[in-house]
Amino acid sequence: MKSIISLIALTLVSARRTKDDNSVKIFNPLDTKSELEEKLLVIIPGADVATEFYTQPAQAIQEKTNLKLWVVVPAMPGKLCIPDCSNVHLCAPLQSNVQSAIKLAIEQGYKGTTAKPDVFMSGHSLGGVCAGTLVEAYRNSEKAYESLVVMGSYVENQDLSSYKDDVFTLGAELDGGLGRPGNLLRSMRSSDSWAKENGGIDGENQIR
Repeated sequence: MKSIISLIALTLVSARRTKDDNSVKIFNPLDTKSELEEKLLVIIPGADVATEFYTQPAQAIQEKTNLKLWVVVPAMPGKLCIPDCSNVHLCAPLQSNVQSAIKLAIEQGYKGTTAKPDVFMSGHSLGGVCAGTLVEAYRNSEKAYESLVVMGSYVENQDLSSYKDDVFTLGAELDGGLGRPGNLLRSMRSSDSWAKENGGIDGENQIR
């Protein structure tokens, strides 16, 4: 009986996963923001997270921002970004994926650039690690991104003070259980270390 129950449970989980929509998501700017400056935010999904689960976060960001903001969520093959950007020398597949998604936004009316100053890069969980690696990989090129947002994630070695691009680290108490917030403390300490030499902790430079 237990084996039958387990088989049913696995079948239900499998069926649920196959129903998840993992197609590329393009969120057009809100009509109420049409007169504002046009920008685009890329969100790299976390491991085993289908793109459909970023619908509400994307729309919430668009609602709160003072920008005419497009949001693009590229689909990761196998719902995993790391094979396409495991280090700064092997990020071309992820870069191609991101740019293909941005081109879809262009087809729908996006008129900004495909890199800085108009495109912000972000990622959730493992997607944040990939996003940080991608930004670093193209930092000194015409394909560089404007800045980075990591959500429940961190840059390499959680060393913000040595990361050469602007980074916003967003953590939540339930993200990754109790371990993730504790690990993100290293990012905060690194940021504070930089701030002490650049205007003070919680000063304008650190906040910006």
